[in-house]
Amino acid sequence: MFSTQLAQRAAENNPIRVGIIGAGKFGAGLVAQLSQMRGMVASAIADINLEHAIGAYTVSNIPSDAISQVQNVNTLNDTIRNGKRAVLDGSGGYTVNGLIEKADVARAENLLPLGLSDNTTLKCDVSQGEAISYDMVELDEDTFVLKLRRLQDATV
Repeated sequence: MFSTQLAQRAAENNPIRVGIIGAGKFGAGLVAQLSQMRGMVASAIADINLEHAIGAYTVSNIPSDAISQVQNVNTLNDTIRNGKRAVLDGSGGYTVNGLIEKADVARAENLLPLGLSDNTTLKCDVSQGEAISYDMVELDEDTFVLKLRRLQDATV
């Protein structure tokens, strides 16, 4: 059943696009597996070592001219829409920009703390330099760090 649906997505040039965080042993292995599947594609890899991310694609026979290093969400979206594979460094790298804001301002504007940005999904496009609020992301409610944050917010 799934193979039929994936084949249909491949035929319609509408694959399931997968973003991978970490290009170590497991991340690179996932890229290799996805490169052999019809209807799914590893569209983006984030790793603090860009060479690892690029290497995960090249080992999986993705040509280097089909891989683009991106610096922000806009170029990430454009790269994926144009059918290329994206690599970017994650939190702790060079393409993540976080600012310090006063707690009362962050609370009033519903701003997302950088520490909660891992394992989130953006629900909309974000311009470079635009602050990200809780409303703009889907959070994994089961993460320990988010549970701690919720407890902190309830007690402050």
